[in-house]
Amino acid sequence: MRFVVPVVLVLVAAIHALPVIGVLGASKLAQLYGVTAHDPNPELHRLALLAGLSSTVSFLALASHAEVLSAGVMSVVRADWFALVLLLLAAAIRLTR
Repeated sequence: MRFVVPVVLVLVAAIHALPVIGVLGASKLAQLYGVTAHDPNPELHRLALLAGLSSTVSFLALASHAEVLSAGVMSVVRADWFALVLLLLAAAIRLTR
């Protein structure tokens, strides 16, 4: 039973990593999701930004309450701060359109 949570977290991480294939090009992205990069789904951008912000802020909030963080988790914290800046920038651009 002690391995259930770590296994679940690894599986969820793998599931969330799959979209990284999209950086290989528009054709891979279309193959993965069945939509093109020019697909008229702009409302999904707003939802994706909200989901990304929610996820990133949630992790940073959890990490801020930990007494000690490993070096590996600290690297994730730094990456998430960078991701938060990017998400806020994208959200600001999205709001001005």
